[in-house]
Amino acid sequence: MLNLLPKNQKKIISREYRVRFFVVGFALIFVAEIISLILLIPPYITAETSIELLNAQSAGFKAQNVTTEITKLSEVVRKTNNYLSLFTASSTPNETLSVIKKMVDVREDLVKINSLSYKVQNGQQSVVVGGVANSRQALIDYVKKIKIQPGVISADVPVSGFIQAKNINFSVTVTMKVQNI
Repeated sequence: MLNLLPKNQKKIISREYRVRFFVVGFALIFVAEIISLILLIPPYITAETSIELLNAQSAGFKAQNVTTEITKLSEVVRKTNNYLSLFTASSTPNETLSVIKKMVDVREDLVKINSLSYKVQNGQQSVVVGGVANSRQALIDYVKKIKIQPGVISADVPVSGFIQAKNINFSVTVTMKVQNI
């Protein structure tokens, strides 16, 4: 039939078919986009719900962490107060406190003290001084300075304290006899 029509009629008909083809194609694309948008709604709702749930859990964890931190800090403060009360108690002689203070004061910058532990055992008072020394010589000098303090009977360093050459973790056990200083 196309061969029977004149050329200008053929062009009009083929243009009309092309327009119909593009209209149908665009309509199908539009319908496909609408369907894909409809299908994206459930995952969007699920993602929003998950985000809200995770935010709620995160807020709960933050609140829980704050309360645990508060309890830990209050426990540390309580222990510190107990230790301070032991030092200021009447069972600890003031002379012992001054000897401990002098042991801390004689240290040099090469020796850092991390812990002090005081105990009375068999009528003798002892203090365990723990810390880090930069070198063996610094540790030896510190122990010598402790030994010459009034009221100190002995200052013992385990041999294991001298294994390393630098950054030596040490603990010195100092036995004291309380004197009037």
